[in-house]
Order: sequence, then structure tokens, then C-alpha cells
Amino acid sequence: MPKDLIHPLLSHQPKEELYKCIPITLFKTRIYFCSRCLGYWVVFIPTLMYQLFTKPTFSELTSLIILFILPIFTFADWSLTKLKKTRSHNLVRFFSANLLGLALPHALFLFLINRLRDYVLLSAAFYFSFFLIVIFFSKFEFKVKERNKS
Repeated sequence: MPKDLIHPLLSHQPKEELYKCIPITLFKTRIYFCSRCLGYWVVFIPTLMYQLFTKPTFSELTSLIILFILPIFTFADWSLTKLKKTRSHNLVRFFSANLLGLALPHALFLFLINRLRDYVLLSAAFYFSFFLIVIFFSKFEFKVKERNKS
């Protein structure tokens, strides 16, 4: 498969933002993986398999922490990067996405077994609203005016 076809599949970052990717050399070809997506999928798939096959039971408090607290780290890192407050680092992107990879299969599992469905929908609505607000504000450049001290 040509390199120009592989890049968009593994890294949705434009060429000038490859610093957000983890480079891996395979067969003398450098392939870039989006660090946040890689961190997410590395945890999402095993967690989903675990939840589907073992059907674990968590207390309501534990489930609420998983639904509302774990995604905060990914969204905080992403929003600070999107609003150009920081460039973040691949390790931060990767490990914060690991937390999201733990939370989303749990939310999906709770939704499918009809347990805490209202909280699952509430957390999805909260994070989707947060996402839209960050996207909206990322379109503007904010400048802080300094006051004259005279």
C-alpha cells in the first residue's frame, strides 16, 4: 500500500503537525501513529473485550467516576492544545487517551445493559457540549489587554 494512503489512516495530523505522532519504523518505512488515537485504541479494544466477556459489576460510584472523571484528562489536554495554550507532549496525549479508552467501553457496556443509562447519556451530552464549545472558541484569537498603571 502506498505511503500516501497509509498516512491518513494511521495519523489524521497534517504533515506540519507530525510532532503529535509517534514514529515507528517498519520495513525501512517511517510510519506515524497519532499518539492520542494510539493511546485510546490500545486500551479501548482490550477493555471492551474484558467487559463483554466477563460482564464485570462495578458499584454506581465507581461507574460514575469512570464516566465523568476519566475523560476529563483527555478533554483537558485536547482543549488546551486546540486553544493553543500548550503544545502538549506525546506521553501526555497517549496516557490521557488511555483513560478515555477505559471510560468509553465502560459507558458503552452500561448503556447496552441498560444500567445508569441516564448518567451515560448525561456524560455524553456534557463532553459533546464541551467539545463543541472548544471548537467554537478555537476559531477566535484572544488577546489579553494590559491595563495602564498610571
